[in-house]
Amino acid sequence: MYTKTYGFTLIELMVVMLIMASLLSLVGGVGVKGYESAQKKTELMTLSNTITALSYQAFSSGRQIEFNFKGHAVEASYSPKLDNESVLYNKIFEYIFFQPQKFMFNKNGFAFPSEIRAQTGNVNHLLDINSIIVKSNSASTIGTYEK
Repeated sequence: MYTKTYGFTLIELMVVMLIMASLLSLVGGVGVKGYESAQKKTELMTLSNTITALSYQAFSSGRQIEFNFKGHAVEASYSPKLDNESVLYNKIFEYIFFQPQKFMFNKNGFAFPSEIRAQTGNVNHLLDINSIIVKSNSASTIGTYEK
């Protein structure tokens, strides 16, 4: 007499695992690229929002704020710095890269020089600081340029 067993054979399970692995390898690369693209945009928006906030702080305090960009790091502090003052803002970005450059907010909250250059992957960005401050949608003020 034949008894019916339920389940899958080892070969059937191996074939299903092979199909799932090949599908994951096709879709996985696209997912990682999408995640990195979203992270790059998020970091650019974080930088824009920080610049806007520190512009308001320069205006409200009536003091100059100096930004230093180098590599993946951004640092902002009052200028001239008093004895007991610490750094206002210090952040290391994962995806944004800066050539060594500086800009300063005057006591009215406007920047000089008014542009900074950043790079995310192979894309070069030109950020117009004063436009970022004035416009409420700061994403539209981040342009790209060719070397």
